[in-house]
Amino acid sequence: MPNGTPVPSRCTNADAYGQFCDGPVPTGAPVSLCSVHLRMAYAYCQDLIDRATTNQLAGLKIEDFPLSVGESIRDRVRAQREVVYYMRVGEHIKIGRTVHLNARFKQLQADEILATEPGGSQLETDRLKQFAHLKADDGRREYFHPGPDLLEHVAQLQRAAA
Repeated sequence: MPNGTPVPSRCTNADAYGQFCDGPVPTGAPVSLCSVHLRMAYAYCQDLIDRATTNQLAGLKIEDFPLSVGESIRDRVRAQREVVYYMRVGEHIKIGRTVHLNARFKQLQADEILATEPGGSQLETDRLKQFAHLKADDGRREYFHPGPDLLEHVAQLQRAAA
């Protein structure tokens, strides 16, 4: 019973002619699909996750998947989508992490995305420490002067992505 809404006891998957499957929905299923259609939906989502790269998933939200998936799959998708980014904002380079790169770019009003690398909070923390000696003293968090070692790191990421 997702969100307190009862799930019908018969499969509501319809074919191209509008005919419902009408197979029995397994007890506890979060959506009104029979076992066959649940397996098909699971295989579809699993294939989407398995084939996806960070760049292919950049614009997706969990709501884009065709059914409500379990938390473990949601965590897996997030982990595959999360990147540490390097964006030029004026004269500085912003280092951060996100699962929505394009939205973050717009939010920061950045000049350009210099590079990304797959990773989450631990990699971001490591990079912030690695380049701490270049931190800008203007009161903004995670903004750095473009020192030679930071620029070389960005160049390595760009070469690897090419």
